[in-house]
Amino acid sequence: MKKLTEGKKVIADYLGWEKLDEFTYAFPNLFPVYNIDDPENPGIIIDNIDNALFDTSQEWIEFVYLRLKKTVTEKELDAFAYPHSMHEIKNIKSLFWCIVTFIKEHRQG
Repeated sequence: MKKLTEGKKVIADYLGWEKLDEFTYAFPNLFPVYNIDDPENPGIIIDNIDNALFDTSQEWIEFVYLRLKKTVTEKELDAFAYPHSMHEIKNIKSLFWCIVTFIKEHRQG
């Protein structure tokens, strides 16, 4: 399995997205969050995990952050945030890999 696909699966699983098979997930439709009416996709979108935009878009970061705040201590979150401050993260791909690494380390306990 490609490393990028594996990273996307780590985030999707962490967010609690429903896994339908090895590569297919039920993505939440985020359009209502942005007040965009999408009558054809009112709830979820069934798609291949490779189509998740975790490595190219910032729209998912808030959802991961809110989940992290519920599942890790403030100290753990600060320990992650300090060395990965925004001035050190050059692009969304860098942030994506930092978050994947953090989730994997946190899950290992």
